[in-house]
Amino acid sequence: MSDLSLRTIQRIEAKAVASQESVKCLAAVFEIDAKFLFDENEVTTSQNEGFVQAENTVGKQISTTEKDMRKKWFAYFAAMFISYMFGFYGIFNAFDEGRITYDTFQLMKNSVSIALIVTSLVMSFQYKRMKRKCEAGSS
Repeated sequence: MSDLSLRTIQRIEAKAVASQESVKCLAAVFEIDAKFLFDENEVTTSQNEGFVQAENTVGKQISTTEKDMRKKWFAYFAAMFISYMFGFYGIFNAFDEGRITYDTFQLMKNSVSIALIVTSLVMSFQYKRMKRKCEAGSS
């Protein structure tokens, strides 16, 4: 995805040395700012060669980014799921109290069920896409 050769990625992982262009390519793949790929305390830049060097922080920072992305995804999923459960509670409660008819109850229940399924599928697809991006960047 970064258009970097496998050998270049292996060299970056092994030696933690990358050109500024390679760092920009990797940052674009992970959709993060290039400065987050390296720990600021361990980065040195060689002005005449244009290389960035860090002591084995590339893998550590990428996995931290992956963990952050997973946490964010699970938080969104939990919020979405709880919202739908409140919706179901409201629908069933209104039907039990006789505020809506049986036909309205069926329509609302089925609509919320379909929305829950579609949202879950979309979020699952996004999670798999995010996971593939993170795995592709760590090889």
